[in-house]
Amino acid sequence: MFPKRFHSSLQVQQRNLEKAKVQSTRGELSESQNTTRTVQVSRTETGSNLSIASGPVINIVADAHQDAPFVPFRIQDEMDIESPNCNEENALDRPGGALLPLTPQPSPSGVKSPANNNLGYTHLYSLGNSPINVDEVKKSLINYPQQEVARDLIQGLEAGFKLKYSGPRLPMDIDSKEMNGEKATIARDKIFKGINLEVPETMPHSRCKPIHDSGPPLERLKDEADLLLKCSMAPNSWKTYKTAVECLKKFRIIYNYRDIWPVPIDEIAQFIAYLSYKGFSASTVSTYISGLAHTHKINNVTDNTKSFIICKMIEGLRRKNPQKLDVRTPISFDLLKRLIHSLRSVCNSQYETILFSSAFSLAYFAMLRVSELAINSRSDESGHALKCEDITFDNGQTELHVKICSSKTDQKHTSITLIIQSHADSNICPITLLQSYLQVRFSGVNGSNKLYTHFNGLALTKCQFCSLLQKCLGFCELPFHIRSHSFRIGRATDMAKNGVKDDIIKQCGRWSSVAYLRYIRI
Repeated sequence: MFPKRFHSSLQVQQRNLEKAKVQSTRGELSESQNTTRTVQVSRTETGSNLSIASGPVINIVADAHQDAPFVPFRIQDEMDIESPNCNEENALDRPGGALLPLTPQPSPSGVKSPANNNLGYTHLYSLGNSPINVDEVKKSLINYPQQEVARDLIQGLEAGFKLKYSGPRLPMDIDSKEMNGEKATIARDKIFKGINLEVPETMPHSRCKPIHDSGPPLERLKDEADLLLKCSMAPNSWKTYKTAVECLKKFRIIYNYRDIWPVPIDEIAQFIAYLSYKGFSASTVSTYISGLAHTHKINNVTDNTKSFIICKMIEGLRRKNPQKLDVRTPISFDLLKRLIHSLRSVCNSQYETILFSSAFSLAYFAMLRVSELAINSRSDESGHALKCEDITFDNGQTELHVKICSSKTDQKHTSITLIIQSHADSNICPITLLQSYLQVRFSGVNGSNKLYTHFNGLALTKCQFCSLLQKCLGFCELPFHIRSHSFRIGRATDMAKNGVKDDIIKQCGRWSSVAYLRYIRI
């Protein structure tokens, strides 16, 4: 249980001091220097159990002429003189097992070993440091449910573990040579068998749950990992980054570059020059380089897109080709009325007229993006389009509550609810037009759960929304640079013209930066 040797400069000095004192005060001890070393053990009367009662016994030599003697100490295996035998009956139950009061006992040679009854107990842990940090163990066991077991463990670590044996004991001397080999193994097994502290697999308050099953196949784990990686980014971002990689492949084919990753810095620089020559804007080039950076990182290879020369080239491209002004014309309140009125002549049915009248009005008053009104395509309905359950009416059908569960800037589905008041003009009022639409909306079992659906139950797509908007613009002989985002731009502009504060405009448009200023066209 304890190291046989403890090397330190202090022990060397103490050993020399002890030898000098032994030779000067007890010369007769020289005859017993070659006697057999002993270890104090105990066994029962039946002799069936063998337990080590103590570790290496400490021999203490004191000067009888000193009131407060200096006590040099050594572990017995390094001593030249005999160790005194211990006559303490409860040696087995003493913590530590080796801290024994010493009394003079006759040795086989008939010479009594010196002792000082005032020395008391000597703690073996003063000879060395325990590898266990007891203070940290105490902190870890503060909330342990079995406090009695915890106290036994702490006491054992601090003062030694008790063997918990009660009964008759017969001390005897055994040659330390006999403790080698098989008997040493038996003794060690006895000690570990006596220390029986049962600790549960998990604590009741632990958050770690043991895994009892074998788990799913590795193929399923791989699919789950791919799904998590896919959900880490918006689908449109994946498409854009894929386009960037395909553009790089095309560039490499043209100039006979090998398809290697990571892409060398000089090759990235030439790729930027190629995009600039082709007339790509600085924002598009920056997005493509971000796509290459993402591809490097996801494949765990060195990313060269953040090098100094690449960053400077993108900055130079921004300076050479400044960002163009947004030429999209806002759809004002008056223009909205003209567009809704034109639907009667443009749409093929009364149902489509009611559908798009409500969609145009809600896009303007709620400042919605087209992705929040329509799905991406027939094969992709995973966008942010509103559903029927996202719409509620309140305050006597005079308030419309629109819950935006997710959006372009809310990929984590934080959600926000917009409250829209009714308008005096029923021809463009969002509440009136939406209620009229919901009365005729397709309610079949196989229909889409999106808010805006066609007569056959299929959801409205972005392409259909933008296409019909262009038809209305052509019918009204309006400029064709009006886009679906013009509803959002026009509402922000009208609010600013009417003296609405900037904070309210930002809140209604769900902007978190000064980007709203680009939407105000005054």
